[in-house]
Amino acid sequence: MSLLRLAREGMLLNLYRDLMVSATGQTAGHEKIPAAVAAAAMRGGAEVSLGNQRAVTVSTALAFDAGFTVAYQQRQAMTASMPALQVLKPIAERCLAGQERDRGLCYATGLTYGARAVSGQPVAQP
Repeated sequence: MSLLRLAREGMLLNLYRDLMVSATGQTAGHEKIPAAVAAAAMRGGAEVSLGNQRAVTVSTALAFDAGFTVAYQQRQAMTASMPALQVLKPIAERCLAGQERDRGLCYATGLTYGARAVSGQPVAQP
């Protein structure tokens, strides 16, 4: 299921709820994970604490997902300075395939995709 569809169906946080449950056995605090992943990705961190001495590794795919989730939930509008879709697509593909090393770049790319979605702009090339 695509991120856009998950967003439209109000299910973006399901991944984070599942992460929290698998790591801690609880759901409390799962809605804070995308912002924590964002902070870790932007400072070059590799893990986010989930509590109970548990952590999740911030992969480039998770950083991308967190960016999309944060933008969509905060209803972040697209700005003129955001890169075009043809610039974003190869970065997104590298992030989702685990071939990009820069977690911050993956987060920012996901954030831009989320802002595009909020603004009603295409998130896929025709």
